[in-house]
Amino acid sequence: MLLPMMIPVVVLSQVAGKVMSKTGRYKVFRIVGAALMTAGMLLATMDVHTSRTATSCYMVVAGAGLGLLMQMPTTIAQSSVGMRDMGVASAGVTLFRTIGGSLGVAVFGSLFTRATEGRLPGAGGAGRDAYVRSVAAGTHQIFMVAAAVCAAAFLAAQFVEEVPLRGKPGAAPRPAPAVAVAESR
Repeated sequence: MLLPMMIPVVVLSQVAGKVMSKTGRYKVFRIVGAALMTAGMLLATMDVHTSRTATSCYMVVAGAGLGLLMQMPTTIAQSSVGMRDMGVASAGVTLFRTIGGSLGVAVFGSLFTRATEGRLPGAGGAGRDAYVRSVAAGTHQIFMVAAAVCAAAFLAAQFVEEVPLRGKPGAAPRPAPAVAVAESR
């Protein structure tokens, strides 16, 4: 079920990286990726009657957005700092990505649990139907919140200042930080 999402992640991540390397431009990938992620969160409209085909289509859209967004934070961070601070910038991105992932799992897990609580009756045929409806309600809740987060990311992407990548047209050598200049004297 995740394959329709993972194929566009891999393909578009590579395409975006190659285009970004050639052109030095990346802001458009942030905007388009966040828009596709928001659209892909139409998964929130799924219920127990949603077909696998429809689910796969939503997953492809979400995967396309994710593929365009995946490597951008690291690229932006590395392009925005001097060579001396590149390791710190990369580590900072990794730290915040890990923290965000951990918080996301915790928040979405609690949302899912809250949405399914009290909806699960005993065993039997009716129990299975209630379980399926409960899981669908929990999943719906998660994707509604994720759609709001993706919409916020789309708005934030509008304000990203595109700093020219190193070695690309328009890239200027970065001046040494004032601290490094003072230390060299």
